[in-house]
Amino acid sequence: MFGQYTLLQVIHSEDNSERGAGKIFKYNDEYYRPVQDCNGDYGRKVIFKKLTFKDDKITETVVGSYLPSYKYPEGLHT
Repeated sequence: MFGQYTLLQVIHSEDNSERGAGKIFKYNDEYYRPVQDCNGDYGRKVIFKKLTFKDDKITETVVGSYLPSYKYPEGLHT
């Protein structure tokens, strides 16, 4: 936790309209990154991206999303 860290690569979104929505987490031996979709409005929905590590490269694949419900019509924020 307090060790030395090394930047592996910078990952950019296709349209630079997202921001982190929490910690990267592990589920069924795979890693996922939640992000806020800020296209058109801040916190419009939360998108879940699966992270794949191969040959020292990280790729992201969208695997799902969570939209606001009637309880949270203003959007989702972390």
